[in-house]
Amino acid sequence: MDLISLEDHVNEIYNETAKRVAKVTPQLFTFKDIAADTIQPHGSSVLFKANNTHYMLTARHCVHQGDSLVKFGVLDAGGHLRLLSGDVFSSKGIYDEIDLALIKLQPQSVAILSECYKFLDVQKLRPTINIPDKTDYLIVGHPLSRTSIDNKKRKLKYEPLVYISKSVPAEVYQSSYFKQAKTFEKFQFDRSNTILLNFNKRKSRIVAADDMTMSPDPQGISGCGIWYIQSYEIADPAEADFYLMGIIIEHDADKRLLIGTRSEVIASLLQASILKKV
Repeated sequence: MDLISLEDHVNEIYNETAKRVAKVTPQLFTFKDIAADTIQPHGSSVLFKANNTHYMLTARHCVHQGDSLVKFGVLDAGGHLRLLSGDVFSSKGIYDEIDLALIKLQPQSVAILSECYKFLDVQKLRPTINIPDKTDYLIVGHPLSRTSIDNKKRKLKYEPLVYISKSVPAEVYQSSYFKQAKTFEKFQFDRSNTILLNFNKRKSRIVAADDMTMSPDPQGISGCGIWYIQSYEIADPAEADFYLMGIIIEHDADKRLLIGTRSEVIASLLQASILKKV
């Protein structure tokens, strides 16, 4: 039997989990020019189901332009944009610090998405309250810089960003001596709503890479999930338990941070949508 190091085992867990996460993480597209039938990448999203109802989760700015809804969708095997529809529930927060949208999908949209993607069970949406402050999270999203579209030939080339990021611990939020705390105060984030994740393009921890490597510009990953792997003590890396802890809503390049909305806010919006109070 071949022996592998713990580091290699952990990397394999993240690599296998990223493949599973990608199956519930559609890339979103919009029309660049409706008359010319040209399209452009627009963001990322997460699919899940609860009580036989199917949902898409993303950042609010991916589906709203001001107070108006944007026509968005996914690409089919032929490279054509298939528009999605459903009831949209969203939250900006008091200071635009939440930026969350939940779409209760129509049956036709569920059928379109089911051709290429899967829906995560809502049981995978886990509260962050008992997770250690300084934790590794898996990010799987679709940066614009890794998406190439040939509108004439209807061909798409893309490569997801698969990235491991460490969350900013609680004491950083509370101390004015840290740059992250200044970010927290400037944007008036509420720690109960927000996860701050370190993102240094020049020292990126990329899954399955031998060394630290340069990351792409993360623009386009807004709406993708923030994932937590519960344990590395498993025999088969493809069977690791993973949970949705939030979504990415913003990248602050100056502060080298990814900003996310916590799963508790997602759960609250989901409950409000069921009760139709939003």
